Amino acid sequence: MDHSKLYRLFHDLTASSIDEEAGGISIPHIIGINKNNETIIAVIAGDYHLVYDVLKKSLKDQEYSELIYGLDRTTKPGQGTEFRDCLAGAHISMPINKIFIAKPFVINYQITPRIVRNYDWNNTFWKTAVQKELMQLFPLYR
Repeated sequence: MDHSKLYRLFHDLTASSIDEEAGGISIPHIIGINKNNETIIAVIAGDYHLVYDVLKKSLKDQEYSELIYGLDRTTKPGQGTEFRDCLAGAHISMPINKIFIAKPFVINYQITPRIVRNYDWNNTFWKTAVQKELMQLFPLYR
């Protein structure tokens, strides 16, 4: 399956969501492709834990064939990032026999001057951190 449209849309939304006054990406979002091949964008206003609630519901109800999400993070030296800020998340393929597959990523970004890098699918620190979060939230993750 070609995921390039989903990746491009999520990356563009991420880049346009960087808010200098808020100090980053203050409104998390999830983009999914439903079973009718329609693109659905969920913008989550409120605490970042709501992102996990939406993910849980989406996985339980199998609303999407795939989705992508990310949460704004502040980085520290040694995490393999280029800037102080990044968005770490995952592209999730929906369950087959109640098991879903996630591909973690990080998008490095800088608020001023505005720089938004492409997906980094190989960042060891953030890949591990996202996988650990998903394993805690979803016991049927692989």
